[in-house]
Amino acid sequence: MEIRTLHELFDEYRARFLPDRAHGVDGAVQLRLSGEDGGDWILEVRDRALRIEPGVHEAPLATVACRVQDWIAVSTGRANPMALVIKGRMKVTGAMATAMRFQQLFRVG
Repeated sequence: MEIRTLHELFDEYRARFLPDRAHGVDGAVQLRLSGEDGGDWILEVRDRALRIEPGVHEAPLATVACRVQDWIAVSTGRANPMALVIKGRMKVTGAMATAMRFQQLFRVG
């Protein structure tokens, strides 16, 4: 299934989340997404549980700003996040390594 919307992506995140890989991960990544279904979203892992909800986190470890379609492309392996940062299509503030580690918490394929 090709993921086309942010809500489809979040459903896949929930289905593919690997709690065992989340050992030692406690914190949130703030998404600031533009485009269809965009807005502010919180991806938080605490006590090996994933929480995804709209809103602004008080103290995220990292904040990622980009277009919805770019975030979907990065999350599905169709785009390289570093290339998007270099091109100015994605901005990461805070702990970039944390933002990238979140990608490793999900089963691929």
